Amino acid sequence: MNEVENKAIKIVLEYERKQGRNPRDVSKDKTEVGYDVLSGERKIEVKGLGRRNPFFKLNSYNFESFRKQPNFYLYLVFDIKTSPKLIIWDRLEIAEMIKKAKVYFDFEIPLRKENWESGKPV
Repeated sequence: MNEVENKAIKIVLEYERKQGRNPRDVSKDKTEVGYDVLSGERKIEVKGLGRRNPFFKLNSYNFESFRKQPNFYLYLVFDIKTSPKLIIWDRLEIAEMIKKAKVYFDFEIPLRKENWESGKPV
């Protein structure tokens, strides 16, 4: 996770506390895959942009969480480096955005012990 993403999560945690919720960062927790913050019933995927971009990406884990979690939210923190702002989307709004999204595929390639052993020093 990079500096912008870390700062975005901190901003979301602070926002959630101000809303009277008790959020926790689960971004590094391997049991909570597909979102970054658990805040009460909310499962929040946090996206951070240092500046305004014309798009952002949801990975396959995020998409699966969106499909399976009734309380999935997407929080976009942008202009992090100057004056941070927050946009919050619920499942219905996310579904509408996904209809207009370009689809890219990622592949998760499993590695075996033999792969690591065959590596050459550089």
